[in-house]
Amino acid sequence: MTTTRFQNLDLDTMTVLRDEIAALPVVLSGQFDAKIAEYKKARDALAEQNLIAKTVAEAEALRDKANADALALLTKAKAEAEKVQSAAASISASADAQLQQAYTQMEAVKQAQSDVAAAQAKLASDRATLNALQTQLANQSLSLDAGKKALADAQAKLKADQDDFNKRLAIFTAKLDALKV
Repeated sequence: MTTTRFQNLDLDTMTVLRDEIAALPVVLSGQFDAKIAEYKKARDALAEQNLIAKTVAEAEALRDKANADALALLTKAKAEAEKVQSAAASISASADAQLQQAYTQMEAVKQAQSDVAAAQAKLASDRATLNALQTQLANQSLSLDAGKKALADAQAKLKADQDDFNKRLAIFTAKLDALKV
């Protein structure tokens, strides 16, 4: 067996050598520069496509991130809206309760005003009754005073009549006694 200088080469080096040997007919035929230009053109197109793919991938990543951010914001906004809606419902219920309480208090005030008006009317009626009774009492007091004066006059007349009767009785008794003797 004869040893060649290519036996100690690894597979990658052998692949490169094979490609170079395959390129020799292209170089010898004068198409080497055209093939290089074609490869460069293909490489540039591949680089452009890679750049477009990278840009598309970045755009898709941005779109996905924007969608995720929008979804997160939408979820947060929905939660905030639900909180606001819940707070509004609570405030509305509280306002309704306060309104009902105010209405009840207003009705109580109206009833109290009505009661006060009735009490004032009764007080006015009682005052009128009291004034009438005071007038009647004053008239009865005057009548009583007149009756007392009439009684005093009658008692004075009775006393005068008794005194006169006693005088006459004494005179009659004295005359009767004088006749008895």
